[in-house]
Amino acid sequence: MQAIAQDSHGQIGELRVGVFVSAMVSVLPSVLQRVYAAYPDVKLFVEPGSSVDLCRKVCASELDVAIVVEPQFALPKTCEWQPLTEEPLVVVAHKSMAGRDAHELLVNEPFIRYARSVLGGQLADRYLRDHNLHTRSRLEIDGLLAIATLVDKGLGVSLLPDWPSMWTSGLAITRIPLPERPPVRRIGLVMARHTPRFALVQVFLHEAVGLFNRPEGGQTS
Repeated sequence: MQAIAQDSHGQIGELRVGVFVSAMVSVLPSVLQRVYAAYPDVKLFVEPGSSVDLCRKVCASELDVAIVVEPQFALPKTCEWQPLTEEPLVVVAHKSMAGRDAHELLVNEPFIRYARSVLGGQLADRYLRDHNLHTRSRLEIDGLLAIATLVDKGLGVSLLPDWPSMWTSGLAITRIPLPERPPVRRIGLVMARHTPRFALVQVFLHEAVGLFNRPEGGQTS
């Protein structure tokens, strides 16, 4: 693995990595820091996209590995799933609302809906329906940082995965936990099993699971 990762002649080629958009600033930089610290000569190509599209590209051998939200559909046997971390749903509100009840905020404050076209938004929508919470919907938009910025401007509250980058952004926002055990957005790797760059995939996998202290060894969905 070490020899292949440091192949200076490019015989294996560059590792093709897909990353869903919010992981570009939360997960990917720390994984790459570990990869390059251990294997400084590794060559990578990074493609952003939606989790669903990235899973499709890995399964079609257009990418070797992708950081994605856990797919809600069965993967073919040519692909493998490795969980990395979980982000529970939380209410994101302006810091002036700290200490208020999560459900009360969702019902009474203008609501900024995380787009239902993405898996995290579907998770939030399902929670609202399961708990019969009728929001005062103001707008629907994709992009966790965009939503956090709107909350910072006092335009409403939102129900979002607890994305670490929101809390280091300097925005005037607060995290309000849900009253019961929350649903979680699971983030992990989808890997192509038969790529000629599988040794490089294993390098990426090893450093990713080491970052999150997870046991190594994927599961087929």
